[in-house]
Amino acid sequence: MELRHLRYYVAVAEELNYRRAAERMRMEQPALSKQIKDLEFDVGARLLNRNTAGVELTDAGRLFLDEARDILERVEDAVGAVREVASGKRGHLTLANVDAISAGFMPVALSAYHLRYPEVEVDVQELILPEQMAAVERGRIHLGFVLIPGKEIPEHLSQLRVFESEFRVAIGKRHRLARRKRISLHELTDERLLCIETGGHDMHRRLVREGFAASGVTPGRFKKLDSLESLQAMIEGDQGVSFLAPMPQGRRRSEGIVYRPLKETGDDLKCEMHAVWRKEALSQLALNFVEVLREVCGIKDKAV
Repeated sequence: MELRHLRYYVAVAEELNYRRAAERMRMEQPALSKQIKDLEFDVGARLLNRNTAGVELTDAGRLFLDEARDILERVEDAVGAVREVASGKRGHLTLANVDAISAGFMPVALSAYHLRYPEVEVDVQELILPEQMAAVERGRIHLGFVLIPGKEIPEHLSQLRVFESEFRVAIGKRHRLARRKRISLHELTDERLLCIETGGHDMHRRLVREGFAASGVTPGRFKKLDSLESLQAMIEGDQGVSFLAPMPQGRRRSEGIVYRPLKETGDDLKCEMHAVWRKEALSQLALNFVEVLREVCGIKDKAV
């Protein structure tokens, strides 16, 4: 028994006329009659009574008509659902978040994505940056973020730059350098440098150290902290200084901290973040979210 047999039967049962049913199915009447006989043989019951007055449904035929309609409807629903998932209009999208940086674009991107794809369920996981690329590679999340410079992005991952900014010196309002318009790295060699380190990952410290090294300046002491909130409290309390990308518009800043640009310039003193996703997964869910990111962030670069 195949789906076509059910469609043939529904046509005959609804038309109660072989000629009209054959025209509806665009086939010859004898061929349709044979298909119905084959169906009755497979079912093991007579479904239709044929006489000179026309066609009547047997009790078994009435039950089978309801079941056939239900099966065909469920098949149609399944096909439609699969097509919507394949096109990214339905499904479950899992993203990583970067609280300190992505706050400027993630809420807007999520809102725009929901308006465009309301049937997609979105899950946002809080993962520290060094863990996100591995989570993408393992298929734990559809899309994550990485900082550049940093660990090289493998060729089997696609990437799109979503954020770029020069580092700023974050210092307390009462700090001796707070009134400067620009600050040199040489003026910070005696300062305690505060860096965020979570889960044993020291990316923040490495980025700061590399920035000093590129300018030929030896940094002072480093102190690790386990959260952005702790780092901000220490800076505001004049317990050290740090290097941060400017907080995105709309994110609440600490009123006791000022951000000053550096006198030095160069790629090693910039923060660049890329969205990453698996190429081979071919997830339309991820690709659709990337397009939304591109629009809300005003990105002209192409994904690679």
